Amino acid sequence: LVRADADPACGTLTLYLDRAGLILVACYFSPQNSNLYVSGQLTHDPVLQLQAHLLALRAQGLPVLLIGDLNARAGSLSEWDGADDGAAAPALPPPSSWPEIPRTRCSKDGKVNDWGLMLMSVLAECGMVMLNGRAPGDAAGCVTCRGHFRKIGDHRVTGSSDHGGSAVDVAAVSYGLYASVESFTVGPEYDALLHAPISLKLRARSGAARSSAAAGAAELERLRPIRPRPASMPAYMAAMSNAQSCGLFEQLR
Repeated sequence: LVRADADPACGTLTLYLDRAGLILVACYFSPQNSNLYVSGQLTHDPVLQLQAHLLALRAQGLPVLLIGDLNARAGSLSEWDGADDGAAAPALPPPSSWPEIPRTRCSKDGKVNDWGLMLMSVLAECGMVMLNGRAPGDAAGCVTCRGHFRKIGDHRVTGSSDHGGSAVDVAAVSYGLYASVESFTVGPEYDALLHAPISLKLRARSGAARSSAAAGAAELERLRPIRPRPASMPAYMAAMSNAQSCGLFEQLR
């Protein structure tokens, strides 16, 4: 561990793991309808903040592992489903240089919410892929949370409004790190808040593999200069319009 950076308002903890040759970003985002956003205790736009953070990390040339409860439900969407949506700055194309990455995902949680749409666009922009419903050990896309919304003080605890559960606990990796994923599994037990633990096993990488991953990150930089594009993402803007209509993000713009 070289250093650790925490951003409590955004809900991220970033660990720079020099010997492992990667950067770990652990996240927790409160649900979109949490009163903590209205009160100003949390940043109004955590997914946009995450996008800017991941783009900045990508410039450092190390692969990134993102993991946590983002309260983002993406169903079986692929990162490239919106690549032809006409946005001014299109997402990175599917990674032809990494044929081991499946182009599609599965999920037992069929619901897609605003943050799920935004997250998949952010991952595509940052040269990352979600492991849920794709990586060995979770090909079916298991749900990670069972239950219903419950209120504890001013905070609404994440859950699922339907009996099938939700897949809000996610993991994603940079393209060059996917080959090191040995397994990604969910549960089966659930904790007091009805979340199942998610477990990720990475193969130890040789110096050559770490160099290859770093070279892959550099190649992504060549393909796509860093340029956040929230205003050009139709899904993002639709989500923000919907959030504003609910009175949650009055100060966003």
